[in-house]
Amino acid sequence: MAFNICLFISLFVFTLLYSLFMDSITGRVFNVLSWVTAVFAIIPLIPLVPELKNIPILAKPKPATSDVQQRVDKLCQLMDIKKKVTVKLVDGWRNAKAQDTSILLGRPLLDNFADASINGVFAHELAHIKKEHARRTILKIIIPSLFFAAYSLYFFNVKSIPLRPNLFIFCILLLLMFVVLLRATSWPQEYEADSVGAKCVSVDTMIITLLELAKLKNTNVEQDTYGHPSISRRIANLRRA
Repeated sequence: MAFNICLFISLFVFTLLYSLFMDSITGRVFNVLSWVTAVFAIIPLIPLVPELKNIPILAKPKPATSDVQQRVDKLCQLMDIKKKVTVKLVDGWRNAKAQDTSILLGRPLLDNFADASINGVFAHELAHIKKEHARRTILKIIIPSLFFAAYSLYFFNVKSIPLRPNLFIFCILLLLMFVVLLRATSWPQEYEADSVGAKCVSVDTMIITLLELAKLKNTNVEQDTYGHPSISRRIANLRRA
């Protein structure tokens, strides 16, 4: 994340300096540096693409069977979650995601996991709901990103910087800010959801669930992503708790 922060600061500073000196040779130098930094910044953004592909935006979830729903209802009671949380199944999706009052569950998890691990998945996602992580994510990521986008567009307009040739730089700046905020916000939330869920199903069950999830998704347990710390980091955090 430190690398992304450095790129963001460098790109923003170069763009700012270009706006101050854009009518001179110095300004043209900073403009070139801005473009070089923007192109270079694409490299750390590449891993974000497969993460976005894992979000079932176009999927048509189906209601879960009554036994699966009853399992979640019992966990809600144990975790003192007052709101009604419904379960929806997504065919072919090897993941799970908590929404405001529902959980999207990939059917492969339901078909391949033991009952204890399914409970571990549900406990983790219910912890996200209990701690209102979705709302907090919007406050910490989406809103600051929108404010930055509005400021940047205003900045381009006031300084009379041609927006069309600099739209690429603007987009890279916005993406860099988004991924930095995403990692800074999502990692603590994942650790918290693991810990809160483990209090309901036990630490050992949560660890087994994480390992089974990595095996089903065929992911390296040492691999970090912008949205999630690696499985090994999450297991180490659970063992420290």
